[in-house]
Amino acid sequence: MTLGKSYAKPYPGQPKICQTQVIFSVLNSVFGGGFVVSLILISGCVPYEVPRERLAEPDLIPIVYSKNYEISLIGAQKATAFDLEKYSKIRNELVSSGLRKSYEFVVPGKISRRELLLVHSEEYLEGLHNPKSVARSLEAPPLKVLPGKVVEATVVDSFMYASEGTVLAGRRALDRGIAIDLAGGYAHASRDSGEGFNLIADVPIAIRILQREGLIERAMIVDTDVHKGNGNILTFKDDPSVYTFDMYEEGIYPTGHFLLLADKDIPLPHGTSTARYMELLRDELPSAIEEAEPDIIFYVAGSDPYYKDTLGSIQMSFDGMVERDLFVIKEAYTRKIPIAMVLSGGYSDESWRIHYESIKAIIRQYEK
Repeated sequence: MTLGKSYAKPYPGQPKICQTQVIFSVLNSVFGGGFVVSLILISGCVPYEVPRERLAEPDLIPIVYSKNYEISLIGAQKATAFDLEKYSKIRNELVSSGLRKSYEFVVPGKISRRELLLVHSEEYLEGLHNPKSVARSLEAPPLKVLPGKVVEATVVDSFMYASEGTVLAGRRALDRGIAIDLAGGYAHASRDSGEGFNLIADVPIAIRILQREGLIERAMIVDTDVHKGNGNILTFKDDPSVYTFDMYEEGIYPTGHFLLLADKDIPLPHGTSTARYMELLRDELPSAIEEAEPDIIFYVAGSDPYYKDTLGSIQMSFDGMVERDLFVIKEAYTRKIPIAMVLSGGYSDESWRIHYESIKAIIRQYEK
């Protein structure tokens, strides 16, 4: 299943990292709208996963995951509708089902400041040390009352590891044809801002890295998250080397971006059915890929078009979501275009299960 250019580069290990652990003793968690009675900070060096690029079997589709993806701040789940345990649930189910052994995941390190600066401004990155700025970018006001080191260690760092995971997925896709990062897809983040619980513009950074290293010239972003990928579109709106395809529900978050259009912009009416959704995708995606002529596709595969999602009203069935993902992968694979899949948004209890079933179907179809 090898496609594209071979890439192999050792990645430095980082066996431990100094992190601040947070223990709240509360009458009512700050994330629930109450107040903190006591806050105890325990600082120390704790083991972190060593970045690992080696896979046990060369024919496995690379799946990128780190336990550092998880946001570890107690009470943070109440600040967002996003399931903060989604990534580990998918990973654990892949292991328990026998589709992967625990050591067969590609483990990323933390993205470097030099890599972040390929897309983000110095001013924005400096703001990530300020809890108020992070709270604003993540649209999670309770974070602004916490110490900066706590927010960095327990929240910001998770985006840093996940963003490097997207870079690794891109590299592995060039080598193997298909790769999957269990996190990533932060399509609302741009040069000077983050929003919608998106802090780092991971896909644009990955594209810039691959372009800088001469591994690709042209890239395509296929975004089927229910929310418009305004950050990615803004980043590449004047760049003909990157083609953006965005299929989203019109009139919902993010507001104020109606004049910001992707190269192929497909707004969907509220209540769009599975049949209509797939009809549009089959009609529009193949010609867009032909127009884009990409060296790689980054697939932003949000699970939020699902009919039970709490932040959208597209009526995709569970099986329809899996069908969607398989179709996008097939359109790249049959054209011998490497594709890196990132999971993006999803705000139903079944979000993680949708992604798992899609990944399982991809594994069964393309691991031979």
